[in-house]
Amino acid sequence: MSIETAQSNLDWSVLTKLAGKKVMVGCIDLWDRAIETPQTVVARIKPALPFIAKEDVILAPTAA
Repeated sequence: MSIETAQSNLDWSVLTKLAGKKVMVGCIDLWDRAIETPQTVVARIKPALPFIAKEDVILAPTAA
């Protein structure tokens, strides 16, 4: 499963339905030429962690 999060208003609670599955979390905005800081990447991933196990998260770039 792949979830775009760099530009979304995702209701993170939907991730609970994916328990036990690997989920790609989009953390890089390919439409923005600025290079994301590590803090920006963390901020885009962190909201997923209450709803899905960290070992099931795969970091991925995203294009909207």
